[in-house]
Amino acid sequence: MNTWYNIVWVYSSKSAQNICQLYVNNVAGSNNPAGTGAYDPGIFSTIRIGMDAPIHNGAASTFPGKIGQALIYNRALSSAEISKNFNEMR
Repeated sequence: MNTWYNIVWVYSSKSAQNICQLYVNNVAGSNNPAGTGAYDPGIFSTIRIGMDAPIHNGAASTFPGKIGQALIYNRALSSAEISKNFNEMR
């Protein structure tokens, strides 16, 4: 309770592996392949912040907390940019 986290998810389709990188409080986790095959821009045609998509005609679930700020970029941020944003926004 009363704890804030800075979470950044970076998706880069520049490589053949379509790499995802997750940062929590400016600390990067390991690179994880997002999947196989060519980049599909349709994956990101709908962005939901604080809500999951309904699964198998069921109800969507919502995030049980508060989101202080959400930023969406049209490119993958570098580690230096993520660090700069983290330090400026805390």
